[in-house]
Amino acid sequence: MVNFRLIFLACCVVGSVNGSSRILGIFPTPSISHQIVFSALMENLAKRGHHVVTMTTDPIIYKEKIPTLTQIDVHELSYKVWKQQFDFVKINEETKSPKKFMEKYYRLMCSMVQMQMKTPKMQKLLNDPSEKFDLCFFESVAPHVNPIKDHFNCSLILISSLSGTLQDFDALGNPSNPVLYAGMMSPYMDDLNFWQRLHLTYLDVMYRHMYYFKMVPLLDERMKKVFGENIRSVDEIQKDVDMLFLNLHPIFGAIRPAVPGIVYMGSLHIKPTMPLPSDLQKILDDAKNGVVYLSLGSNVKSAQLSQVKINAFLEAFKELPYTVLWKWENETLPGKPANVHISKWLPQQDVLAHPNIKAFITQGGQQSMEEAIHHKVPLIGMPFLGDQDLNVRKMVKFGIGTDMNLYTLSKEIIVNSIKKVVEDPSYRENISKLSNLLTDQPQTSMERAVWWTEYVLRHKGAKHLRAPGTKVPAYQYFLLDIIAFVLVCAVVAIYIIVKISCEIHKRFIRKPDKPKKS
Repeated sequence: MVNFRLIFLACCVVGSVNGSSRILGIFPTPSISHQIVFSALMENLAKRGHHVVTMTTDPIIYKEKIPTLTQIDVHELSYKVWKQQFDFVKINEETKSPKKFMEKYYRLMCSMVQMQMKTPKMQKLLNDPSEKFDLCFFESVAPHVNPIKDHFNCSLILISSLSGTLQDFDALGNPSNPVLYAGMMSPYMDDLNFWQRLHLTYLDVMYRHMYYFKMVPLLDERMKKVFGENIRSVDEIQKDVDMLFLNLHPIFGAIRPAVPGIVYMGSLHIKPTMPLPSDLQKILDDAKNGVVYLSLGSNVKSAQLSQVKINAFLEAFKELPYTVLWKWENETLPGKPANVHISKWLPQQDVLAHPNIKAFITQGGQQSMEEAIHHKVPLIGMPFLGDQDLNVRKMVKFGIGTDMNLYTLSKEIIVNSIKKVVEDPSYRENISKLSNLLTDQPQTSMERAVWWTEYVLRHKGAKHLRAPGTKVPAYQYFLLDIIAFVLVCAVVAIYIIVKISCEIHKRFIRKPDKPKKS
């Protein structure tokens, strides 16, 4: 049998022979769930001897310093703007429109990137003529930073902690069909009826109009103030990308055609289990009936829920026999039952690895779901915004969890959902099967990401892996000119046939009228 691990290691050795490279990572979104994915890859590349510089909103503090890794910290100003203008609970109450959500995100990121680029360390990096980079990694949902590629004249890999956006797939010429391949924030999944397909087509057209005709001009205008008037359009640079890294598994993501320039990773941030703090270890060990873990991620704060919803959770937990571990952002939780333990921060991966965890109540974030699947913990999803709705639908489809709606949430729904997932063995069986499917691969996600990164470095780009559709205008890509030509030919042919038929009928078939008597 071929040992793929040895082949990978041999290829890595070959890649390392060429010497280290200078790599720049720009990751502007202030969300720890995004940043842990990027930092994991940057850390591994630095440990392989590459000189890595990253701009991050959540720098990692390592026990031992990595000499080839430099982190530019933009945490304070980024989170200040983020918390003031991007309240997930409030936005969820105001709108469920993916298009409006993304438009709000792009506008907010304009202001944030402008501030991030003006920090002293970023100014020093951008204005130092001696700084050279062989490769840039940019967060794919932040095309605002694309002009940095031209500034350093280097290869570009877009990386997403989620799935890809429409413009990501367009950049590599990858097929995008709103009906066949569910988008990151699609409201539907499989077995669509006509009206759902019509709705998805409408959303696709509206999103493209919003991005290409409203957001791109806005981004260009704002980014010229940062990078100068002579920069290329952010969309033009986006289409100059070499590869796209997506942090999801095709099976659990979306089975779709993918050009070779798209690399699916999935679970890139998963790390070996570490020992828990002693007090937390005791709580989990002493939970004779098992533990229900509740965390709404890094962007959605449990403490921001309405008091009615908080009370529903407290009343439900009081009625259940399980120990509850709740990521709660405040110091105290009034009315907290004895079986509920709160903490502002919890080592989620290590908590989920504990054998007493029976269920995980989550907002449906990509990284949280991957961690639960990896540790085979059944899920209860309560989505808010972004890709969370679709993720929770996938959870239900695969039979690895159930869902709750924030608007209809009540004590009875919470109690029934927890009992359903904990007491029905099918949920744990299904998530165990799915976990085995996703991990049965010839390479780990990190090995695959590192290999393709060094592939781009070795060949100074990878544009040969893109589809030819990147250079084809939309009217040609969708065969609109062909369809129009065929329709015109058909209309002309029908017209000629009708005219000839009428003439034949008039001359040879129709009898002449009898003359009227005078």
